[in-house]
Amino acid sequence: MALYQLKVSREKIADDEPRYVSSADDVHSYFAEEMEAYDIEHFNCLYLDNRNKVVGIAKLSQGTVNRAAVYPREVIKHAILTQATSIILMHNHPSNTPEPSPEDKNLTRTIVYAAATMQIKVLDHIIFAGDNYYSFSAHGQIARYEGDYIKLNIPGAA
Repeated sequence: MALYQLKVSREKIADDEPRYVSSADDVHSYFAEEMEAYDIEHFNCLYLDNRNKVVGIAKLSQGTVNRAAVYPREVIKHAILTQATSIILMHNHPSNTPEPSPEDKNLTRTIVYAAATMQIKVLDHIIFAGDNYYSFSAHGQIARYEGDYIKLNIPGAA
């Protein structure tokens, strides 16, 4: 039987103080400099425990100037292996336009559904765009996707 190891970056949690996240502003202020420096799209995830302490950071994809391939199964795999109870998705728009594309919305909905099946909560998806950012949670989209998932009457959805 093969054992698999997962490399989840802990470089951002290097100090001895636990890093907690309580808002999109926290995530933006902590990662803005890194995410805004990229000239191509990068997709990263924060993995959190039940007290919103960061237990892992995964850099899942880097793409082109207007897209990055992201696989929901990889997002969920890292969540399970870090024993995260919630996740925050984040990526940048090198165009400096914070509004989500239809593809961003579809991916977010897909990940919310997949995570809910595993009893993992997606807290937010933050798009970094220059000095601005877009929060799916602040715009009510995460709650809407969760509600849509519950309406599907999928076992384990609640």
